[in-house]
Amino acid sequence: MFVQLTMTGPARFEGSIVLRFLTPGGPVDGRSHLTGALTSDDLTVRFDNSSAGWNLGSSWSGFLHSTDNGFTLNIPQSDGNLFTAVFSAASANDYNAALKQARPMQR
Repeated sequence: MFVQLTMTGPARFEGSIVLRFLTPGGPVDGRSHLTGALTSDDLTVRFDNSSAGWNLGSSWSGFLHSTDNGFTLNIPQSDGNLFTAVFSAASANDYNAALKQARPMQR
């Protein structure tokens, strides 16, 4: 999962998300533009569901990490549980290096 955020105001951001998960029901691919808001260390992300394969809800919530410039998002699952995803700050070089190491998903 790759999330890109750009601050558009003191407590607002926008960006994009691209993801691919391999689940027991098969692969889940998604892509969406997002907007969000910060309140103290809490954040809310809203998606415009621009991908035909997007089925992960219209918003996620989470919190910022005060120590590493990262954040955590709680992703709703179809069974009512939450999946916790932890994100770390990265540079364009980090992203490019990760892409070089990526392997195609096995079905």
